[in-house]
Amino acid sequence: MEPELVDRAVLKVLARVRKALLRSGLQGPDKGILCAVSGGVDSVALLHALCLLRKDPGFFVGAAHLNHCLRGAEADKDADFVKNLCSSLDLKLHIEKTDVLRIARSRGLGVEEAGRNIRYAFLERVRSAYGYTVIALGHHGDDNAQTVLLNLLRGAGPQGLSGMDEQSGSLFRPLLGLYRNDILAFAQALSLEFVEDSSNQDMDFTRNRVRDFLIPLLEENFNPSIKKGLNRLAFIMSQENNWMELEAKKAFEQCLMEQGPSFASLSAQSLSSFHPALGRRVLREAVRRLKGELLRLEWGHVDDALKLAQPSKQSGQAHLPGGLVATRRGQRLFVEARENPAFRSHVLVKESVQPVSVTPTPPGAVIFCPDGPVVELVPQKAGADPLAFAIGAPFAVMDMDTLSLPLVLRPAQKTDRIRPLGMKGSKTVFGFVADRLKGKIKPKTVWIMESGGCVAWAVGFGIDGRFGVRADSANLLVCRLVK
Repeated sequence: MEPELVDRAVLKVLARVRKALLRSGLQGPDKGILCAVSGGVDSVALLHALCLLRKDPGFFVGAAHLNHCLRGAEADKDADFVKNLCSSLDLKLHIEKTDVLRIARSRGLGVEEAGRNIRYAFLERVRSAYGYTVIALGHHGDDNAQTVLLNLLRGAGPQGLSGMDEQSGSLFRPLLGLYRNDILAFAQALSLEFVEDSSNQDMDFTRNRVRDFLIPLLEENFNPSIKKGLNRLAFIMSQENNWMELEAKKAFEQCLMEQGPSFASLSAQSLSSFHPALGRRVLREAVRRLKGELLRLEWGHVDDALKLAQPSKQSGQAHLPGGLVATRRGQRLFVEARENPAFRSHVLVKESVQPVSVTPTPPGAVIFCPDGPVVELVPQKAGADPLAFAIGAPFAVMDMDTLSLPLVLRPAQKTDRIRPLGMKGSKTVFGFVADRLKGKIKPKTVWIMESGGCVAWAVGFGIDGRFGVRADSANLLVCRLVK
């Protein structure tokens, strides 16, 4: 290779990595990059690029290697290669050995999925324990194209077709704008040594078949630039998916009626008025807020739940992964926990605590209950945004004109009863709360807000249907559990 071409090959990779570092704010001696190094050409090239650049922005670099114990002596040799490489670069190496096959079988997972989960858990554990800012991965444009095509074959939606992000949480992929040919040219220019993973030739792995058979087939017979086309699709879908997620959050807030520790209550009428594409995203947002993630949530789950919001429905259930269920009760669609094993003890009844009386007037008030909760009550006109302050904590919205003032906040007693929204009959407050939590609850007092001798709100858990908002409600009371 000519010297000029050598310079171009090296500078192309370094320029791309430097720009990614600047975009991610990875500058300064307090920034650390943990580079995942398998020993293959991609991770070795990335590690060398980071080492060549680390003095300029001033970040520090470390390396991590996980031996999956899938290839016997070959895997041990790869680990030894990475040890020698890091020693030559004077880098700290974090190395671990895990029997991925055994774990995959014990958990009923595929080897690829188990290996990925264990690898990322190991990397995140090291990053957190040793103060690294991000985990650098050697994924490039070829990898992204394969991911998009795989997801397309599996019937993924916009999120799956968005492919990989340059930075997602603590994961950092500075090579995404490059292709494998760029990486190989960089390695050749610097005479870098690396190892070849024999499992990359195993056609039992779906990704290998996509890389070595399907993409070459598409390049030869349909589009010689298929990889660039798939990366362009990923970029477009990523931007559009981000925009749709923002719209879904707004729509979620529009139809959210109540939320508590283990449930979200949505207006079925509002949800059914949305375009189905937006409605499905609203339900995904509800699941995300309750679980913190969307693992194993498939299109069929969400579509079944969305059907419950149709005007023809008044009841019904759709099971969701992760211990959640969508339940239609009257005019509301609840997304709630089927069981909550964290709540295991009986409710305590505190009869000695003095009730607190309050008459809410604009602009509202914060009530500090002795030995109890902190509650905020804000009167609003119909049409105002009740979520302007309430989002992020358990809250309820009621028809102000149905309430008898003053309101009384007090611990619930065993004889207190509530008529849950969407039900004709009543049940004890403790029974209502236990139903919401699907079991026994922590040893704490359940507080209620009383109106005219009736339970209007089981604080943090739900309202009595007699005080719910109706189509002709003119004045609202937004109640938020602050603490």
